[in-house]
This record gives sequence, structure tokens and C-alpha cells, in this order.
Amino acid sequence: MVNSAENKKNYKQPYIIVIVTFFIGFLFYILNYYTPLYADDYLYSFSFLNGERMTSINQVMDSQIGHYQNMNGRLVTHTLAQIFLIFGDKVFNFINVFFFILLLYLIYFHGCGSFKNFSISKFSMIAMLLFLCSPAFGQSFLWITGAANYLYGILIILIFMIPYRLQFDGKVFDNNIFLKIFFAILYLFFGVIAGWTNENTSVAMIAMIIAYMVLYAVKSIKIRAWNITGCIGGIIGCLLMLFAPGTTNRLNSFGGSGGIVSWIRRGMFYSCDLIVYLNLIIIIFFISVSEKRNIQE
Repeated sequence: MVNSAENKKNYKQPYIIVIVTFFIGFLFYILNYYTPLYADDYLYSFSFLNGERMTSINQVMDSQIGHYQNMNGRLVTHTLAQIFLIFGDKVFNFINVFFFILLLYLIYFHGCGSFKNFSISKFSMIAMLLFLCSPAFGQSFLWITGAANYLYGILIILIFMIPYRLQFDGKVFDNNIFLKIFFAILYLFFGVIAGWTNENTSVAMIAMIIAYMVLYAVKSIKIRAWNITGCIGGIIGCLLMLFAPGTTNRLNSFGGSGGIVSWIRRGMFYSCDLIVYLNLIIIIFFISVSEKRNIQE
């Protein structure tokens, strides 16, 4: 009887996962549907090179050259923003639902390591916490320009980080010399793209790669060539973004980036904002760590 109940539960599990995923996607679509174009959506609907209204994807790269020279260095995410604005919000609403659901699954994967014994409660909790704890959920996930900057920037980075997560669990991808070379070159270029997304998340990505390599050393996991080239690519992409002519010009117009005292002050203020905006996640994290420690003892 126990085996029969267990088999019945396992049989129903995929259907429940599909229903929960569809329900979250439907709610997210409704929020997208009622989010109009606003703020930077209007600005990014026009070319940064000549001021013309964007009507073709062929105009995007020319626009981004002007953007890189005069606005800021977020080439990857703002390219996506202008492409989505050309297609319009009706097309974007459906695409955005798919990528938001993909983001939820990627967060689950990076947190749990695999989809084996998939937990619907954990998956639902991820969606709920993103909605409740994001300082500006609409600006980060619903607004076209905002979603391109934040949702898709994070998405690219989490996809980029998948092999690092798998390697942590003992998976190996480069079994021969040809795969070693292929992955090393691939991750150099992929790292540039991932590092060229958003200033904050790119720096966080580089920090995560370094943390993974430290953990590999602690666990006696061999550090692969693509681990290093991925990190180098991420640094290159981040520097191309941070030192874009547009970014430099805008910083200079506001008095520059400031000195070491200014950086320390910003760090303190940002840390306080982190505690204020993410207090629920911080509380849940400490409860989880305490519970895990109690179980181990």
C-alpha cells in the first residue's frame, strides 16, 4: 500500500508541476499585460545614432554604437531592449513570461543543484520571494527596458554559470583535448557577453566564479581551463561596460566616480538598503541555516 501511494504521488507530480508553472506564468502575463510602455521605453524606441524611430533590427547595432559613445556601456541588455521595443509590447508580453519562468527554474537549479525530487513548494517560494522582496518588481521584470536590463541580464549570467554549478557536483565536460580547447574558447567569449550585461550583476558573477574556484580547491576538484577563461571573459566584458565612453562622460558630468571615502560611504548606504529591502530573505536564510545546523547536530 505504501509503494502504491508513493507511485501514485510520483505519477501526479509532473502534472502538478505543469499546473503550478502555468498558474505562475498566467499571473505574470496579466501583470505584463497591464504594464504600459513608459519612461526609458520611449527613449530607447529611437536610435541613439541619428534620433530616428526604430522600425528595423538592422538599425539596432548602429543605435548601440551611438549609445555606447554617449549613454553607457550596457551593450548586451540595451540591444535586447531595443529589439523588444521594435516588436512591441504584445509580443514582448508572451516572450517575457517564458523567460521569467526560465529564470525561476534556473534559480531553483542553482539553489538545489538538480531537478531530481523537484520541490513544488521551493519553486513557488522562489516566485513569491521575487515578487515580495524585489525593491521594484515592475521596473525589474515587467517594464520592457527594465526587464532587458535586469531580468535578461540575470538570465544570461545564470545560464553562463550552469557548468560551474554542475562541476561543483562532480560533472566533467572536457574529457579530451578537443573539448578542453572548445570549452576554453567558448567560455572566453560567453564570459565577455555575460560580463557585459549590468554593472552590479557582472561584478557579482565574477565574484561567484572566484568563489567557485576556491571551493573547487577546497574540495580537491580540478580547476579547468574554461573556469579561468570564463572568468577572464567576464572581467573583459565588465571592463568594456564600465569604461565605455558614454559612462565616462556621464560620470564626469556629475563630478566623477569619487574617491575611496565616497566608495566606502556608498558601500555602507547600499548595505543598509540591502537589509531594508531584503529583510525577509535574510530572515529566511538565517532560519534555514539554523535548521540545517540543528539537523546536522
